[in-house]
Formats: sequence, structure tokens, C-alpha cells
Amino acid sequence: MSFARRAILAATLSLLAAAARAEPLEHPHAIIGAGGLFSQVAKLPLVMARALGYYKDEGLDIEFIDFNSGAKGAQALIAGNTDFVAGAYEHTIDLQAKGQAMVDIVGISRYPGYVLVVPKSKAGTIKTVQDLKGKSIGVSAPGSATQIFAVRALLKVGLTKDDASYVGVGLGATAVAAARAGQLDALVTQDPATTEMWDDVVPLLDARDEAGTIAAYGGDYVLDGLYTTWAFAQKNPRTTQAVVNATVRAMLWLGKTPLDEIVAKVPGEYVKDRAQYRQMLAANLASMQFDGKVSEAASKNALQSILMFQPDLKDAKIDLTKTYDNHFIDEALKKYK
Repeated sequence: MSFARRAILAATLSLLAAAARAEPLEHPHAIIGAGGLFSQVAKLPLVMARALGYYKDEGLDIEFIDFNSGAKGAQALIAGNTDFVAGAYEHTIDLQAKGQAMVDIVGISRYPGYVLVVPKSKAGTIKTVQDLKGKSIGVSAPGSATQIFAVRALLKVGLTKDDASYVGVGLGATAVAAARAGQLDALVTQDPATTEMWDDVVPLLDARDEAGTIAAYGGDYVLDGLYTTWAFAQKNPRTTQAVVNATVRAMLWLGKTPLDEIVAKVPGEYVKDRAQYRQMLAANLASMQFDGKVSEAASKNALQSILMFQPDLKDAKIDLTKTYDNHFIDEALKKYK
């Protein structure tokens, strides 16, 4: 799609949303599928948008479906079983290359939140990323975003993807158990598992903040986002705008509310231990405290990650500008910022 056509399409969506804000929603009962709604802190903006009643304020009746992976969420969206998916922004790029037109309507996590750790039993011999040559690294699954993070860490210090081996251990309890058992030389983890195992590991690279993200990715990165199909966004602009309004409003709330008040408001089913949850949220909250926009630099960085495991996509005609649309966010900010 040319830049001009892209601009026209984006402007059309924005005008439709702005002109029709007072009209009834086309699709008030909307289903949001999420990869790791309970197991990943990055989904907190969605959780709080519902807990604080922001979706209801927009006239929405939101239903959440929790999948154990973002890939399964994407499959459900393609099958028409959900209206939106909260998952890795990278899926919009990968799916476009496979003929599926998806659009990210709001980023919900600007830092990947991954931490490369070493079990304390191995910390005496593995003190830097360079020491991982010839070692085993636990990742959620082969080809996953966690493996991409591990590979990027190796490349940054002059190693290659094949200088280490990778073992799929999941992201939750199985990952914690593997770390504590010392079965692996290193592990890529994500909260809440990171905080749960924190006393048993030593971090080598922590990408829960800006400095760690730049160290791992070299610049802007949006890992988690909320996306839908272009067809749904065009057919249901008011519904799409309402979902973005509520989500952005929740992100703005997270940016101005004291940490202890946030912890107190998180629904009990998401929290096993309030003190531990506070520790975890303190390390990750900055990732959600932004306007939700996907930048051109972040989009290009995501493509580079995908190409590490799908080099054949180098020849695919991918239009990155069509994988995200910030116009819905602009409208939401006019209302709530």
C-alpha cells in the first residue's frame, strides 16, 4: 500500500470514529482474547480498564478469553472467535506476510519485560552474556519472543544464534521450577515468574525498563499490543474507538496513580501475594506508562526480530505502516488526557 493510500485509509478511519462518537456502538459485546491474561503483567491495562469500569463507561460489554499463548489468540482472531487480541505486536507483521490484514490499535507495553537470568548455582562460572557460549538457555518455546530476546543478547556481544542451545520451559511455574532445580545454564523469564524466582537467580540482562530495552534491542520496542483485523476496524469504527478509549484511559490512570493504590485496585484473582505483586509491579509499571502509540522505529525493530527466525520474509512485501494505526489513540487522548 502506498503512503498516500495508507494516509487516506488512516484518515478515513479517524474521521469515521470522530464523526460517529455519539452514535450507538455497532458491536457493544466485544471479545478480547489475550495470551497470558493472568500470567503476564503486561496485560494489566486491560485488566484495569475492566476493573475500573472504563469499558462500561464506553458502552461496552467486554468478555475476556485467556489463551496460554499469543499465537493461539491470533488463531482465534483469524477464525472469528474473538474481536480483538492482546498479544505480541510482531503478530501483525507476521500475519500480514501470510495474507492476514491485522492492525495494532494500541500498544500496551513499551518494554519487553524479559530478563535473562542465571541460576545462582551457575553464577560462579556464568557472569556475563559472553559466558553463555556453549550453554543451554531456557525459553518459553522454540521460535518464541523469549528466544528472540536470548538471541539478540548473544548477538550484542559478538556471539551467534547457534552459540547456545535452547530448551522450551514455558513462562510460569515450569520456568520457576527449572531455574530452582538448576537444570539450565540460563533462562529468559517474564513477570510474575521473574519476581517469584528473584532470590534464586542472578540477572544478566533486564529489559523491564528503558535502559535494558535499548541494550537488548538497540532502541524503541513495543512487545504487547491490542490488535484486530482491518476489516473489523473499518466495519466497527465506533466499537474500535471505544475499546481504545477505555484502554488508553486505564494506561493514563496507571501513569498518575500511586503504586500502592494501583496494587489495592488489582482484582484479587490476579494476585497471589500482595507484597510480591507490589515488588513485581514496581519493576514493570513504567512499561505501561505511555500513550500507547507504536513508533516507526519500534515497528522496524519488531520486523528485525521476526527475520531472525523467518529470514524468508526478507523478500515479502510487508508494509509496516499498515500494521498499526495511532489515529484511534489520538482520539482517545483528546477525550481523556
